Order: sequence, then structure tokens, then C-alpha cells
Amino acid sequence: MQLNTKQIEHVAKLARIELNSEEKQKFTKDLGDILDYFEKLKRLETTGIEPTSQSIELKNIFRADEITGCPEDVQKNILANAPDGSGRFIKVNKIL
Repeated sequence: MQLNTKQIEHVAKLARIELNSEEKQKFTKDLGDILDYFEKLKRLETTGIEPTSQSIELKNIFRADEITGCPEDVQKNILANAPDGSGRFIKVNKIL
């Protein structure tokens, strides 16, 4: 798609960026090339292809919040040095 300098100036104004004449010429070509590529993508046959919002499978990387591998005497020492505690937990001030 062939763009002109006027269109590039309009896009620059919308994006609130200032371009010099050299940049306007560069972006006229670059943006035109990008729009040409979109025209190629429009011609692809996509019937029967299910739309996706995620291209890769997502996995839950969170784990349960459990105490593992910490000896009980170490836990007691940690709780003893905490300013305030409740059972096996350290009390802290609210942050919200």
C-alpha cells in the first residue's frame, strides 16, 4: 500500500511525535511495507481454523504455599525472632 507524507504526518500527530523530513520518508516506506504484509495475510485461507487468543499452551506455575524441608527447630527459631506471631505464622502489618 502506497502512503504519502500527509498520511504519515497525520499518524505522527495522533501519536504525538515529531518527525523530521528524513524520518517521514523512512516511515512512509516502512509503514507501507507493514500494510502490504497485512494485505498478504488477508489473502490467506482461514476457513475451518479455530480462532485462538493464545498461541502457546498456558500452564499454572504456582505451587501450594506449604512448608517443606524446614526442620521444626529452625521454624521455632524463626518464630522466636519474629516481632509478633500466631501459631506457625509471623504476623505483619497490613499493607493495603
